[in-house]
Amino acid sequence: QIYWHGQALLGFQTGGNLISHNSFSDLPRKAIGMCGVRTKYFSKKVLSLRECASTIRVGEIDWPSVEDRDLVDMYDVVEPYYHTRDNVIEFNHVENVLRTGSDGAAINFTACGRGNVVRNNFVGNLSNPQTKGIRLDGHVQGMKIYNNILFNGLGLAPKPPENETWNNIIVYPAIGSDSLGSGLSIMFESTVKGRIENNVIYYTEKFRLPVDRPKKQGKALINFDRNLYFCATRTDDAKQKFDEFRHLGFEKHGVFADPLFVDIDNLDFRLQKNSPLKAMGFQEITMEGIGTTPDYPNWLK
Repeated sequence: QIYWHGQALLGFQTGGNLISHNSFSDLPRKAIGMCGVRTKYFSKKVLSLRECASTIRVGEIDWPSVEDRDLVDMYDVVEPYYHTRDNVIEFNHVENVLRTGSDGAAINFTACGRGNVVRNNFVGNLSNPQTKGIRLDGHVQGMKIYNNILFNGLGLAPKPPENETWNNIIVYPAIGSDSLGSGLSIMFESTVKGRIENNVIYYTEKFRLPVDRPKKQGKALINFDRNLYFCATRTDDAKQKFDEFRHLGFEKHGVFADPLFVDIDNLDFRLQKNSPLKAMGFQEITMEGIGTTPDYPNWLK
């Protein structure tokens, strides 16, 4: 409890790493934080205002191409200076983190280059209403998130420009469901590209729309489709809200149905024979191989 604001594992301006088979639990803030220098600090006007300033080799920056540009248009300009790229985060077990700090996620990315992958991780039992299981906190593109299990937590917050999120299981808890927001919080402009499909979004009690401030879509470039939704209680009300969501232009091929896991309460996410997910092309995800390996020393557990 000396320093509540940090994370157990921080990857700052580092690429090509494999972060796998770790176990994180009972932490005041993030388990894994991957980041670089955020886009808005590529400006001589504000560079000295943050501790990240000393990490920028200012003599190598093409300042005329960077300064006085809209932040939305800056990613391709500053991405060569984002060295947190081509990392793989897989088979990690994360539970009961973000107990004190907020505005973060168990696995959090911000200001990163392309090519990062988050797959086959378990993130469970988060209770802080201002957090998520996995979050792309802006200035992140070209990322892939798949085959993760987010259980009894606060879901996933990908900001979709050129990012892909598919084949994840998101189970939203009953406890605190009126205050914790959506299990899948998507924030995007209709003009960005990306893919969010073939995920399971499961509410144990209260169904909520998965898009932050949803509005009717025009010609959206993002592929937000083919996801399965279910609510274990108040099914009729949840189905009506799902239909309203579709009328906004989302989920043309989405399904509202029980995914029919073998035993969701005991983390057995194998699919029963008649599961509708099989016809949707969903690839089964289990807990096998997640966490520390058998050769991990007992005295360190």
